[in-house]
Amino acid sequence: MIFPPPPAQWISNKPGRNFVLIHGMVMAPAFWTVFAPDITLQGRTVAYPLPGHHPWSLPVPGASLTADDVVDAMARAIARDFSGEPVNLVGHSTGGFLSLLLAVRRPDLVSSVVLLGGFACGRFEGKERFAARMLRVPRVGPYVFRHFFKRWISTREQFRWGSIECVYDKSCPWEDDRASEAMEMVRADLLRTRPEDIAACVQFMSSTSILADLPDVTIPVLNLIGVHDAIVP
Repeated sequence: MIFPPPPAQWISNKPGRNFVLIHGMVMAPAFWTVFAPDITLQGRTVAYPLPGHHPWSLPVPGASLTADDVVDAMARAIARDFSGEPVNLVGHSTGGFLSLLLAVRRPDLVSSVVLLGGFACGRFEGKERFAARMLRVPRVGPYVFRHFFKRWISTREQFRWGSIECVYDKSCPWEDDRASEAMEMVRADLLRTRPEDIAACVQFMSSTSILADLPDVTIPVLNLIGVHDAIVP
């Protein structure tokens, strides 16, 4: 299977440091139009989607993914957009996992990594979301997953409330007009995403761990995580 590299969404194109932003599961590069760290707006910054997330569709709907597939495709994207120069990776949640995977497999392309609620193992016992657990149920699981995914993104309010469930402190004033607009752009991209591609990405994550490789990482890594994070222990 030929897995094409992800398309790039340029967040900033100023002379300076190279940054790659990778969003979390069931999100989109539009997330970074509001939530990109300020320092990334002072250099050359690209946002890539996760595999299977619009506009990075899988070659075949629901095709199985391997770590080699994903790393090779991401490496080709970095070579394309930064002429092979090393980049600073900023990954949120699942995007953090992908950033670490790149740091382990292709350290020649990575200058540093910043993890925003990141992790090194795609499956947390006792912490999995319902949808991820459902995917392991034979036959009926994928059907139920597709149903819940479509229902979640069906309306602006449904998507908003589902997203808030992932926030530990529900009173945190993270919402403003710009954030609401960005989340609606995210939803628009998810409406163009095939549910079976999202399922393939979830399954890839759930079966992949790089915990054993972490001692070999020599690139600077900053891990920012809330002590009350409800998802990442």
